[in-house]
Order: sequence, then structure tokens, then C-alpha cells
Amino acid sequence: MGNLHAQEFAAAVEDGSISLDAALGYHLFTNHYPRLPQGCLEAAKLAIAAIREGAPEREIDIKPFEIGYHKRYGTMVPAFVLAKNWHLEAFCAAPEED
Repeated sequence: MGNLHAQEFAAAVEDGSISLDAALGYHLFTNHYPRLPQGCLEAAKLAIAAIREGAPEREIDIKPFEIGYHKRYGTMVPAFVLAKNWHLEAFCAAPEED
């Protein structure tokens, strides 16, 4: 897993060079081995939003995204757990204001 790539993509999202969907798609489906399920994209966006809003404990229901279940949490997984498992830290930092 290339954390440097995640940081570069997060910076590109912040400066408007690439969309969050495109950056996360690369990160989740190319930068991870084995590749994560397609539904992770929408769940990751919810997790990032929760963390940016200061609610890392907010539960994300992963069942609608056909991800399966988490060994410890089932289908209701805290945002911080998804961020940790999917290495989303670079995307969770609040955008800098000008």
C-alpha cells in the first residue's frame, strides 16, 4: 500500500486537480492488494465526511454497499475503523482554507 500515493492524491483533491471519487477510486482499487470491493468508495466518502465533521465514532452501515461485514463490528462500522483499515488518513484531514 503506497501511503505516499494517498497523500499525493489527497493534495490533488484539495487543489482541485482531481475529484475525490477519482482519487479514492485509485487509492481503494489500485493502491490496495487485494483490491477492495467497489462499494468501499461510497462507504469511504461517508467515513471521511464523519471524521471531518468531528464524529469519528459515527457508524457507517456497510451492508447497502455490499461490502460484507467487519469481524468485530458486523455491518455497522465506526468511521475511524474504516479510515484505519482502508488507509484514508490523508483524505480525512480538513481542507485548508485560504
